Amino acid sequence: MKLFRFFIFLNLFVATGCRVELQDLCSARNPNSSTILKTHGYFYHEWESQDKLDILFLNSNGIMSASFFVETPDTSILYQKLFDDGFYDGDDGHALEWGIFHIVNNSIFMEKWYPSNRLVPGINEGEILNDSTFVFTFFYDCDHSDFHLQNEIWHFKPFYNKPDSICEFID
Repeated sequence: MKLFRFFIFLNLFVATGCRVELQDLCSARNPNSSTILKTHGYFYHEWESQDKLDILFLNSNGIMSASFFVETPDTSILYQKLFDDGFYDGDDGHALEWGIFHIVNNSIFMEKWYPSNRLVPGINEGEILNDSTFVFTFFYDCDHSDFHLQNEIWHFKPFYNKPDSICEFID
């Protein structure tokens, strides 16, 4: 029930044009010079219920975007959302859709703001299995509180029309 109230509160702020103050990300953004993961498309994670996919874009400038999920069986909806949801109209979206990532050896670290975390940045940490698959195994806040295990496997799909990201929330 508290989570539902939070989302109502957040939507009221967005609807009225108020901005929620974001805490700074824990790390600085650095361009991604690693070639260990493909970046000319998107990564997807299938929900446990197998009815939805989360979508994640990794960009060469070190910025990631995770702006939506789609129904699994209908890839036409996915491609329509890719063309319609701000990728081509200059819309920067909401801070919750953006973050940064770092690749160190065979590890990936993704840092972004989470609504269930009072818009405080959190970090997903994982292992890169090959150039088109990685798994997030840990989540924690920047101060290493709220630590928990996870098992999110992400797979790559090419999408050659993907633009580089421009984000007002991250330098």
